[in-house]
Amino acid sequence: MVALGTDRLLYSWGSSEYGLNGNGAKDDQFVAKQVKTPAGVTFSQIAPFSLTALALDTTGNIYAWGHKGYEYGVIGNGSDKDEPLPVRIAPPAGVRFTSITAAQRTSLATASNGYVYAWGANNEGQYGNLTKVSSTTPVAVAP
Repeated sequence: MVALGTDRLLYSWGSSEYGLNGNGAKDDQFVAKQVKTPAGVTFSQIAPFSLTALALDTTGNIYAWGHKGYEYGVIGNGSDKDEPLPVRIAPPAGVRFTSITAAQRTSLATASNGYVYAWGANNEGQYGNLTKVSSTTPVAVAP
């Protein structure tokens, strides 16, 4: 479980499988603990889903952690490994993310330029761009 506190910081508890608690802990947590994020970063939205979590910071950057989404790279940082600590998902140049959605194998974000960005699985056309080409980093799919 992950929650956004009134202090705009992230807190997690429960299963540590795949690094889902976002703080490097190997054991399950029975009380809420702060997710390890860079100093000074605060958040405006979270999108937890099953084995992966996304968080949108107040400046338009996305942080992700947990399960990589099998071969699909649902974390979004181009990696093919699980992430036990939040990693920053770099937006395309000149783009600021404004909202996020996490699903089992696909992640989505809207951006300040009016586009939707997707990453992770697209094997069943989840991106809505008339392809089945998946990406491990955000790609624009629709205005």
